[in-house]
Amino acid sequence: AAVPGPESERAAVGSAVLAENGRIRIVAVRSGCLEGEERASGSLEILAGPERKPLITTHSEFGVRYVVNLETMFFNPRMAPERQRICAQVRAGEDICVLFAGGCPEALQLADK
Repeated sequence: AAVPGPESERAAVGSAVLAENGRIRIVAVRSGCLEGEERASGSLEILAGPERKPLITTHSEFGVRYVVNLETMFFNPRMAPERQRICAQVRAGEDICVLFAGGCPEALQLADK
């Protein structure tokens, strides 16, 4: 969800996040929702940190690191427990087809098993 309020308040929120965690270099918020036939994610607004195109980040989850272009791919780190739950159901020797995988986080986790 977008951060409400005037631009100065939004910048203050971004600055507070940067100050709280030294590993974060850019604070961005999605300013729209999934739209269109391809369910493309809305545009990103940078609240704090340098402007950067493309907006690429590295995300770590359950021992696997993903490089994600946030402008071209929908990615939600809050789905990590669900991805782990699904991957835990896969047994050795099974053939898996991951439909609509996007950046393939499930496939990468399974390959890491």
